[in-house]
Amino acid sequence: MNDLMNFLYLPVTSALFAVVWVYALTEPGAIFGWWPDLSNKISTSNWWIKLSYGCSKCMAGQICIWRIIFDQNIKILTDFDNVIIWQTLTAILISLLIEKHFND
Repeated sequence: MNDLMNFLYLPVTSALFAVVWVYALTEPGAIFGWWPDLSNKISTSNWWIKLSYGCSKCMAGQICIWRIIFDQNIKILTDFDNVIIWQTLTAILISLLIEKHFND
């Protein structure tokens, strides 16, 4: 059970942060409501918008990947399959499920 909790901690927190960022914090009038305007001045390309505020799944995946690389101090070559791929996919899935729950 402890291994499962350790595995899920990173994807769940990444997904929750991404969903809250996209659907609550960057909405007009919210604390970071200015971010979409600034982000659009940086770039108006679709990939940039998705990664910076427009897609919780894209953001959850990015957050999870970068947190694994910088925070977990993993051995990238030996743990790549188990850690990076599965935890990132889990974060994207959790983000999708949260998004679907609130959109229905």
